Amino acid sequence: MCHINNRIVHVTSVHPSGDARVLHKQCCSIASAGYDVHLVVAGEEDREYCGVKIHSVSKPSNRLFRAIVTTVQVAKKAVSLKPSIIQFHDPELIPVMLLLRAMRYKIVYDIHEDYVTSISQKEYLLRPLAIVAGKIFGAFEQLASRAFKCLLAEKYYSERFPKGIHVLNYPLREILPADDKQNIIPDSIRVLYTGFHYLDRGGHNHANIVNMIPDAEVYMVGRCSRSWAEHLYEIVYDNKERLHLTGVGHHVPFTEIMDRYISGNWTAGLAVFPPKEHHKRKELTKFYEYMAAGIPVICSNFPVWKNLIEGIGAGISVDPKDPDELADAINYLHENPELAAEMGRKGRQAVMDKYLWEFEAEKLLEVYKNM
Repeated sequence: MCHINNRIVHVTSVHPSGDARVLHKQCCSIASAGYDVHLVVAGEEDREYCGVKIHSVSKPSNRLFRAIVTTVQVAKKAVSLKPSIIQFHDPELIPVMLLLRAMRYKIVYDIHEDYVTSISQKEYLLRPLAIVAGKIFGAFEQLASRAFKCLLAEKYYSERFPKGIHVLNYPLREILPADDKQNIIPDSIRVLYTGFHYLDRGGHNHANIVNMIPDAEVYMVGRCSRSWAEHLYEIVYDNKERLHLTGVGHHVPFTEIMDRYISGNWTAGLAVFPPKEHHKRKELTKFYEYMAAGIPVICSNFPVWKNLIEGIGAGISVDPKDPDELADAINYLHENPELAAEMGRKGRQAVMDKYLWEFEAEKLLEVYKNM
């Protein structure tokens, strides 16, 4: 096996090249530390960003093609780059990465997601079948993970991967606004949601705000399907001009999301998800991004979320099944701007003190150093 010392190749068959965790946090951080960093993706153009060389294989025509063909293509491309270490980001790559591990390549598995509960809640699978499929995959993933060095994006993943290393998905320092550009609570109600959105991510709860609160403006910035966007516009009736969707049918670059944070003038950042097992124990990245930008947070009252947000004093938790409680929380922040601004300051300070990506980047670099 031939490799080039100091060359690290990240591979993904699913994520876009502009993914926040993959590119902006991990790849850019290790490139700035002096590593020769390459990122292999699917269906894009070759380019370079902040010293990271991005390579693309052909775009998959469907999920089956991606799982069978694209996974092999990205693995072959990674090997052709003669890496010292390969880091992969998608569970569908496990079979080809096991093969490369058998060929004595050093492999890192970056676990972003709780795939067991994710598969168990797939709507296109019958409920009993989904639960069984989730358990089978979970057993396979745990067994296969023994062949790799594992990084964990969430604390509770340690229950399944006790030897994994926490590299948590905290925000970049760049999100922190300058002292003279901190979030200012606006005179009118303007609330923000960032990230992918659909039913299980509270899309109904967030969109319905325009029906509950006259003159409220709701901004949802993140990829969603065209059919889901049309559905949201239907449920808001004649109030659709106050529901602003960015990312219908396309990926929203993380740099654009950062611009929204920094632009300020938000009443609150939203994460009012329905009570699904897949989300209850996660510490959502958007929590830390809202706090970093000085934006008060309104989230579901799951114990983990409530303890984090209200423990810091950075926002309010509400019952996701009670739209009146959500409306009351928004109105409360709007009617008490000094209290809302204080929540924003507390969240920003907490991020500065202990929730910045640069602390996690040091852990990542230590992993590479030890390998």
